[in-house]
Amino acid sequence: IGYITGLPLTLTVLLSMKKLSNTRGIITLLFLTITEKETMNIKQFLGGHPSQNGETNLITECIKRIKPKLKVAVEFGAPTKEWCSNIYHLASEGWDCKYFDIDPKEGDIVKMEITTDNVNSLPTCSVWSCDTDGLCYSIWKAYNGKPDIVIIEINSSLDPNEDYFTIDEGCNFSLMNKLAKSKGYELLIHTGNCIYIQKEYAHLFKDADSLACFLQFNFR
Repeated sequence: IGYITGLPLTLTVLLSMKKLSNTRGIITLLFLTITEKETMNIKQFLGGHPSQNGETNLITECIKRIKPKLKVAVEFGAPTKEWCSNIYHLASEGWDCKYFDIDPKEGDIVKMEITTDNVNSLPTCSVWSCDTDGLCYSIWKAYNGKPDIVIIEINSSLDPNEDYFTIDEGCNFSLMNKLAKSKGYELLIHTGNCIYIQKEYAHLFKDADSLACFLQFNFR
């Protein structure tokens, strides 16, 4: 992969050999033909209602590529099902969406504060969305589940390069990435939330090859 003016280019190299005679013997020439093909960027899938930062359509694209066998999604940390939800749209696609919150404002949301002590009592799922402000890092660290897709909040106002976590301020970008790596996940994109996929699916997202170059950073 090469990069010209910030655009990812796929380089196709065609090799041909030709022998030429001259007074000093045989010269072998190597001819290179390079063609350029602009690749797509995963950010093009951002958008859609009702997620806060366009995660809706991206999650749909992730599911399309990964093809999870278990169509169960879990979300916790929001008092309503639809407002800024990362999984609400999946219900219309035949998914079983389960919601949890400490103070739910509508029906079908289980009244439950998710903590490091009870997070492993959550249903097994393929999509796991965590929005508990400062507790997201410690909750995921304690979680033993292996969903295909994890959407988790970080504090994007913190320095993204200096590991940092407190319960009051939450977790920064670099520390959450280290936790994700330790659990076998790859970062797909940062939107304010971080979206991770299991490492085994990374080959399905070649349009996000150079994550450091193409992430949508929203740091303030």
